Amino acid sequence: MKWIKLWTNEVFYGTTFQELNLEERGVWFSLLVMAALPPRDGIVEMREGVPYQLDFLADLLNCERNLLKKSVKKLEKVKKIRVKEGFIHIKNWKKYQTEYARYRKGLRESKQKNVQKNVHGDMNGCESTTEVEVEVEVDVEGEEERDLKSKKKKEGEPSPKSFRRPKIEEVKAYAKEKGYTFDVEKFFDHWEAVDWYRKPDVRIKNWKNALNIWAKNDAKWKNENDDDGGKFSPY
Repeated sequence: MKWIKLWTNEVFYGTTFQELNLEERGVWFSLLVMAALPPRDGIVEMREGVPYQLDFLADLLNCERNLLKKSVKKLEKVKKIRVKEGFIHIKNWKKYQTEYARYRKGLRESKQKNVQKNVHGDMNGCESTTEVEVEVEVDVEGEEERDLKSKKKKEGEPSPKSFRRPKIEEVKAYAKEKGYTFDVEKFFDHWEAVDWYRKPDVRIKNWKNALNIWAKNDAKWKNENDDDGGKFSPY
């Protein structure tokens, strides 16, 4: 899905502005965008069958984890999302978003539709003429063809050869060399769970860089005031 729809009247005059503050709305709109990404529409997930850890998701959204945690709870309370086994499901997704499929079908049917108007001569014997009106529409078929080529290209691409899956001993040794004191096994378990993919179709190229970023975020997270004593797991 390339874009999402926002019903302006319902967003502005409805519950979104009444029940959510500015920061919570920012999280809500961010989750809507992520739910439109592959693999499954309407669900925020790392890969199909693999949910995001909320601390990792907070870093991805450039959002404080405490704010994300509170926003997720608030969005559940006002029934905009449903969290099940770590997966964030957007409620009423089909109702508000998948109507686009019907819209695209209508565009295809009306694309370059010929509307013929017969202008007949009058009783004086004027020549009959035919006017052809061509409706100009969005190049939906061209867009679909490009999407199909792009998909085939991705499916035919081999896995990045530059990536080598590390062993836990290597990760611990590197963390010790760098002087990191956080729980290295948590880092390792997270990336093992997602098969070392940072996006649904993009695997990380350098696990050491990922560890360095994790260390920076860990220091940032420790400085945040978290109501649950620093443990970030709203599930």
